[in-house]
Amino acid sequence: MINTGINYFKAVHKVSAIHVAEALDNTDAYARHTDSDQLAYEELVKLIQRLSPAYRNTFCLYVIDGYRHEEIAGMMGISVGASKSNLLKARKNLRKMLEVANAEKV
Repeated sequence: MINTGINYFKAVHKVSAIHVAEALDNTDAYARHTDSDQLAYEELVKLIQRLSPAYRNTFCLYVIDGYRHEEIAGMMGISVGASKSNLLKARKNLRKMLEVANAEKV
């Protein structure tokens, strides 16, 4: 059972890395408007990468890739409720990280 859990984590982590990399490649062209836009984009990407793997996976699949919670739940082997909860917590964590980053700039 432990090995199954480890294998699942590895599979989810690989999906996360793949989706984040693909999403960044796909949106990279839109992020190059001005120097300040580029800086904001890079900061946001760094913050997303700091999320836990489960939160990052759910966030990227839902927000960037456009999957529904039912689809995410099937891909990740979790319940629909867990997918919704992960997205909510990812957004809250990102909001807190953005508030801290903005407070440090002032």
